Amino acid sequence: MPNLPSPVVCLLCLLQVWSFSAQTTTAAESLASPLAVVSDAIGADLQRSFISAPPEVSAKTRSAFVAYRKTFTVAAAPRTAKIHLFADARYIVWLNGQPLHRGPNRFETRGPEYDTVDITATLRTGANTFAIVVMGNGSNARMMTHVPGLTLRLDIDDRPNLRTDETWKWNDQTRYRPAKVGWAKVTDVIDTRVEDGDWTLANYNDSLWKSAVRINGADWGPLSARRIPLLRDRPVEAHLPDNTALPVTLTAGQQLKFSMGRLVQAYTMLAIEADADTVITLDYAGIAYTAKAGSQTYISSDSCAFAGGTITVKSGRATILGLKLVERLYPFDRIGSFQSNDALLNRLWNVCARGLEILSEDSYVDCA
Repeated sequence: MPNLPSPVVCLLCLLQVWSFSAQTTTAAESLASPLAVVSDAIGADLQRSFISAPPEVSAKTRSAFVAYRKTFTVAAAPRTAKIHLFADARYIVWLNGQPLHRGPNRFETRGPEYDTVDITATLRTGANTFAIVVMGNGSNARMMTHVPGLTLRLDIDDRPNLRTDETWKWNDQTRYRPAKVGWAKVTDVIDTRVEDGDWTLANYNDSLWKSAVRINGADWGPLSARRIPLLRDRPVEAHLPDNTALPVTLTAGQQLKFSMGRLVQAYTMLAIEADADTVITLDYAGIAYTAKAGSQTYISSDSCAFAGGTITVKSGRATILGLKLVERLYPFDRIGSFQSNDALLNRLWNVCARGLEILSEDSYVDCA
């Protein structure tokens, strides 16, 4: 090796190890081109089952969210239960009020990929309800402007049991107002005052919601199964100041500060009790939140990078009941380490390894 400075040698070694890992994966699993036409029976079925709000609703507003619900009955406890789903461009799915998954991968509209999620442990005998919020008609470094759409199939014991169709219901009057879309992330604008209840829960009354409409799945290229593993959700601890513990009540002008101890790429899960019209900002993520009176929960639609942050009450009064930050990254496992008598090299190795982890979601993210 040429006579290079020690930090450069360290970087090259790390990249060589990472490259070898990638080459090993490629050799073990011969991956097709992302835009290759793949024969996929599930994908073809999903292609025929796309739904949306009517086009005059779904396409009228940039970066708008539409919620969908479907209640169905399971006669007996299944041996296995899986959902296959895709949405353009982002989704979060709940089952019986419990958050299940979010996706999809970044995709090219000519070669989209669907997710498959095991829900055996969450599905229950009797009535069940899917609630899914979909953000569409947005464009940035992570998504392309395209018609919005949702498709889902539930398989129970390896047989199709439920598909998206006109019996699903939709509503665009949810806490997720049209988002602010920057180059690197989607920044939520939240207003829970527009909702008449928590539509993610199974017992919510959706009788006033409207029926979904079928749309043409040929607006997307052939759907195929995702080519990389599901991303890994891992809660990361937020460190509050000394002598501070949740719940914390804040009034206008007060803040709750926290630190992470290192840079993380995470989304937010928040539970609060608030007075009507209270305005809160999640300063670390740029999110504005206007609250209705009472208890409420929120999950951010996107992740962002931060090493700490503040939650500020701009007006009104709110009690922070729960704050959970969830890192969502490619499921790397560190199987090696580096240690030397050079403190700089030790620190550099850890910074490089962490940098590769945090910049890898479903693709290399250089501006997260």
